[in-house]
Amino acid sequence: GTERVIVMVEEVLSNRPIIERKGEAETARINSETSGFVQRHVLERKNGITTISFANLKKLPIVVLLRALGLESDRELIEATTTEPKEMEELYFNLYEFDVKTIEEAKEYIGKKIKIPQKEYRDKRINDILAKYLLPHLGQDKKVRKEKATYLCKVMKKLLVLGLQETKDQDIDHFANKRIKMTADFLEILFRSVLLGKY
Repeated sequence: GTERVIVMVEEVLSNRPIIERKGEAETARINSETSGFVQRHVLERKNGITTISFANLKKLPIVVLLRALGLESDRELIEATTTEPKEMEELYFNLYEFDVKTIEEAKEYIGKKIKIPQKEYRDKRINDILAKYLLPHLGQDKKVRKEKATYLCKVMKKLLVLGLQETKDQDIDHFANKRIKMTADFLEILFRSVLLGKY
């Protein structure tokens, strides 16, 4: 006969940032999961510049993404992140490095990054990325963009604190940061994919 075996799989905990130091960079890994769909995000702070990679966007400056999410004023962005003078200096460095001030300018920057020059198609694609693929566990609606921006600001603060040697990094292999997917979890994913026709 043909036997089938389901093996348990160890995975990084979903919907929680894991902050660690890798060489000269500080990184935050987030596995954002909703309804069986997992989108991996990596925030990286290197040489004072913080970037984010997710979906088909690689190393997008975090301040550009926050502008696109609606944090258009420098004050609003800084207050959402930190009140500590040292950390504010680090943020100013990011703000002055990328001359993006409005939502439209941020969309233009992202459009160039994903190589879509046509404005209508570009805006539709960017809106899809921000809604469906950016932190989907917080919601996949335009209304939750401010919540997503606030979440990213809090993660950025953790990176700043780690970079300024004011906290220790987390051990990604610690049991508190792991989960084991059992047979029932895999059957749930399979059943959902067949039910929704996504297989």
